[in-house]
Amino acid sequence: MELIERIGAFLGLAAFLGLGVLALLYFQQGREVRRLRDWAGTAPERAIAAAAEAEAALAAQRGEEEEGAPPLGDRLRARWTDWTERLPRGLGEHLPAPQYLGLIALGAILIGIGVATSGFGLLGSEEGGKNADRAAPRAKIEVAVLNGTAVTEGGTGVPGLAAEVGDAVKKVGYKLGPVTDTGTPFAESVVMYDDGHQAEASQLADDISKELGKTDVQKISGSVKSEIGGASVVIVIGQDDSEL
Repeated sequence: MELIERIGAFLGLAAFLGLGVLALLYFQQGREVRRLRDWAGTAPERAIAAAAEAEAALAAQRGEEEEGAPPLGDRLRARWTDWTERLPRGLGEHLPAPQYLGLIALGAILIGIGVATSGFGLLGSEEGGKNADRAAPRAKIEVAVLNGTAVTEGGTGVPGLAAEVGDAVKKVGYKLGPVTDTGTPFAESVVMYDDGHQAEASQLADDISKELGKTDVQKISGSVKSEIGGASVVIVIGQDDSEL
């Protein structure tokens, strides 16, 4: 995740630099582009002449190919020079060279990549980005606490244990949800999460490590989900923590 954030930051910076280059070129070429539009609109007959020249050029090219045409790069540079010479006087001198057009295109691509990465804070959620999402503020996370220290199915866990852990959850800033016993015995404590809330569960596991030690994080099971109301994260206290 840190590597993705670093790459996103570098790409975001490169995107902004590319945007600055594009903006500079835009303002520099604005006046010349307007002149080009005026020139193109006031001389439609030039299109006819250009078509005739293009046809003649194609005929000449076919003749060159029969005799052995020059390399493609030379032909492209010649075409570019020929086109710029047809522009109004002085306008062709301000157009970027062909090789710089590739840099402009690269800048546009970097901007697109920056928008799609964490350089702009838009990486996907857990399902789309494999836990690349960020945890919500603690005060907005509702946490249920279930006492799973019962020895047998349907039994009662250690009295007051869920309330004790619930107080610890409130102290670190979470919104406390249902605090009760669960009839399903758990050998070890676990932090469970609903869809899209794995980051919050991992954060909670770290926050309560002083009380429960290192706690596993896993997706919520159906039996537990029916006991937590609207909470998105739940702590199930197992028998390994029955003597807090």
